[in-house]
Amino acid sequence: MPIEPQTLPDGTLSLSSQTLGVDLRLLSTDTQVNMGLSSVSRPLRLFDPQTGAQLLTYREAEQARQDAEQARQEAEQAATDERQRAEISERQLAALLEKLKAQGIDPEQLL
Repeated sequence: MPIEPQTLPDGTLSLSSQTLGVDLRLLSTDTQVNMGLSSVSRPLRLFDPQTGAQLLTYREAEQARQDAEQARQEAEQAATDERQRAEISERQLAALLEKLKAQGIDPEQLL
């Protein structure tokens, strides 16, 4: 059964595949997408027919996964750094409190 193409208002040619559950769109000529080594002037892209969201290519999904992993690692490192700073501050505070006590000063009276 042939699929009837539709032209969207922006000039994009769209085919809706019930079998695949996606819309295949040949993007308009004024849309340029970098597809790796060369630029494609009219790329064929897949879209979710329910949301209209463009589906990621394998390369895009892999890049998004790598970016998310890098962000997770950076956040984990920042949390570790912050814990270390807090531990150092707590040790410094404890040492200062001990010095005050050694000089006969009650730290609670200073607050």
